[in-house]
Amino acid sequence: RGPREHSVKIDDRGITVDGTRYLFTSLYSFWVEHETPSPRLFLTMRGIVAPHFSLTLDSREQGDQVRDHLRNHVEEKEQGPHLGEHLAEIFGL
Repeated sequence: RGPREHSVKIDDRGITVDGTRYLFTSLYSFWVEHETPSPRLFLTMRGIVAPHFSLTLDSREQGDQVRDHLRNHVEEKEQGPHLGEHLAEIFGL
């Protein structure tokens, strides 16, 4: 099966993914990757068992806008796909 579509909203307080709000204080870092055909946003949350999000963006322009906004609130730190994402691809999940 293909990637799932998510509802994502970014405002001045945080990021909402599929109705769950993550305040900027709960985010550890972010990275916008432009190396792939569709840019991707990687988000790392604070905590030991914290989610790691990988969200595909619509365009390079959107990636630049997201990056410019997030830089004001969260540390920008280079990152890539999480181990779980690789395992999901291997097992077709």
